[in-house]
Amino acid sequence: MPFLVIGDREIAPKVLALVPRKLAEARRVLPLELIAEGRRGALVVALADPADLRIIDELSFVTGLAVRPVLVGEEDLEQALER
Repeated sequence: MPFLVIGDREIAPKVLALVPRKLAEARRVLPLELIAEGRRGALVVALADPADLRIIDELSFVTGLAVRPVLVGEEDLEQALER
């Protein structure tokens, strides 16, 4: 599983808009990047627990995209969600 440090990374507003704010806060997830793959894209999402398949399935259902989870530190994720 890839590990990522979010830090002060700027995230495009159109990517953030793919996941409703309430869902992102409730599930502790942060969409980071949209990757074009053929007809369907993939959404790279930061999670403190990328092994939680329920969250990944829920995000895929809500966005209509394949979800590529990346592992991030909990504190890093919390700070990014607050911004």
